Amino acid sequence: MKFAINPAQFLTLLRPAIEVATKDVDRDCFTEDYLTLQANESSLQVKANGGRASLVVEIPAKQICTLSYRCYQPGTATVGAIHLMWQMRSFGKQSLVMVEIVDGLLQLSHEGPSRSCSTLPLVRHPVDLPNTFSKHCQTARVDRKAFLAGLRNLRNMTSRGGVLAVRAGQNELQLAAGAAEQFAILQIVQKNIVQEGKSINFLLPKNYIEHIITTLARAECPSVSVQIGHATLKSPTAKHICIVCGSFKLMLSSDMPDSPYPEWDDILNHPYEYQICSNLQDWHEPLLGIRAASQREPQDYSMPIVQVTADVRRGYWHLSIDHNGLGSERSVPFCLGTNQSPASVSHGHSINFTCKAQYLLELDEYGDPSDTVIMAVDGTSTENNASPGAGRFLCITYPPIAQDTFELERRRFIVIRPHTRSMQHD
Repeated sequence: MKFAINPAQFLTLLRPAIEVATKDVDRDCFTEDYLTLQANESSLQVKANGGRASLVVEIPAKQICTLSYRCYQPGTATVGAIHLMWQMRSFGKQSLVMVEIVDGLLQLSHEGPSRSCSTLPLVRHPVDLPNTFSKHCQTARVDRKAFLAGLRNLRNMTSRGGVLAVRAGQNELQLAAGAAEQFAILQIVQKNIVQEGKSINFLLPKNYIEHIITTLARAECPSVSVQIGHATLKSPTAKHICIVCGSFKLMLSSDMPDSPYPEWDDILNHPYEYQICSNLQDWHEPLLGIRAASQREPQDYSMPIVQVTADVRRGYWHLSIDHNGLGSERSVPFCLGTNQSPASVSHGHSINFTCKAQYLLELDEYGDPSDTVIMAVDGTSTENNASPGAGRFLCITYPPIAQDTFELERRRFIVIRPHTRSMQHD
């Protein structure tokens, strides 16, 4: 095998394959940490298989000119992914690096005023890709930028070992993630967001999300093909997920149990009793006080709790925290929704709830200072805990964000169980 290529451009395409081979891998898979390069005159292919995920990067002839790729001798070589990355990086922005097998080693060299050369040991067994798909498969082509924006916005909401739910229709993409006490939904509205196929519904384990983000961020294709393979025709959970975008084909194997994701339409479309609006910039300094009072000692495993009460007559949220002697009391101005007046609320209820301090602190983390935050508080109770929004809950909604041709609406639901929140009569 012998070919020449631009090292910086090649590294850009290698990055997703390196992450698949080295991050969140199955240590019982003998191909983890390795990449297989296959070169011929018409294309260059890179294979990675970390056990849980595998990736093929195939650079076709029409893209070869951007890499200054030229094959002198077809062939295959398997090397360590991290070794290849660092050796390629060592050549900086050199125009061309020659990659060839010499004396049983993979040699990288650059001819210039002074010759630079590096070698890597070859691995005997090539990286093989799993046979992932069954005949029960559904396919849809989704807008790449919208899908990528949704994954980036919700990746930190997915708990360790948890999943992110994806549901796409013709003009809307919804993503949901969270746990029993905190739940987030993203709605991305765009005409023909699903360009081929009908609606699609699947779950993504947390350890796959970064692989998908890295892959789609480096792809240039305007749309991504999502193929879902099921163990049986009626299986609610995908067993195999294949994501194809441009030169990249990412294959994910799911070992999740066959249990459906809780339905979230009930909380998404729920007619909340109170709509209370505030500017996020008004929360910044009060949240600094909450953060200071919620610091914990190394052996302190208790969870700081914030008491939040609405002073409807004066138009303020009152925040109060007392944790192991650290305390803070702050106020945040607000206004009611367009169909509500202070009199109609104050004669019925005093609006108050408690929640973990970390949930309110995330307002600063996920929002923009110019955002208007709508806190929608439900004053009725729900029987048992049948869904992520069961019990009384608080909905925090940010305004839609225009991104190119689509709008992204962020909603965050803090689940307040009936025994921790009350709507008390005056």
